[in-house]
Amino acid sequence: IINDQGDSYYLRHMMLSEYPDEVTYGWLSTLWSEGLETDNAQVRTSMYINPFERDDAITRLKKRERKLTSKIVEKRREDDISFTEEEQEREEVEGLKQRVQNQETDLFDVSVYVQIVSENTTSLTRASQELRNYFSDKGARLVPISDRQRDGLRTSAPLHTDVMRNTRPFDRQSLATTFPFI
Repeated sequence: IINDQGDSYYLRHMMLSEYPDEVTYGWLSTLWSEGLETDNAQVRTSMYINPFERDDAITRLKKRERKLTSKIVEKRREDDISFTEEEQEREEVEGLKQRVQNQETDLFDVSVYVQIVSENTTSLTRASQELRNYFSDKGARLVPISDRQRDGLRTSAPLHTDVMRNTRPFDRQSLATTFPFI
């Protein structure tokens, strides 16, 4: 890409394809405040947060709960004793549904994208690997958006339109841990 001053640079767009099962306080704080040592590459993070309507959230949670119940019943019918994970997930979904119904929490669709800007491909590659390692340490997976670069450009600043829609639901408490308030 060539900018207005005639300087050329390289871009790589990446997105979180897998999120941690549980997020801890400040799991993205390095991206927001401290920055990463990325071999002179710039890292730009875009995060989209869209709230669910309460009724929609409850409907989605009920649907997930029914799917898990069906899976458990099916495994029991087949004498498959390995349904503990499904039972645990169903209990978590049921608890979350109760908290949403009692207005103790809300649900949000969240997506995270990263744009790396560099003057050369070596720096771009090193920064990409450092970011993959950073997210891997957090229990997440960052992947390049190699086949949808135009969508990646539209998703990143300054246009900021989430055309990728690679979302994951977060409750209010999990979403709050994303930002370093201290």
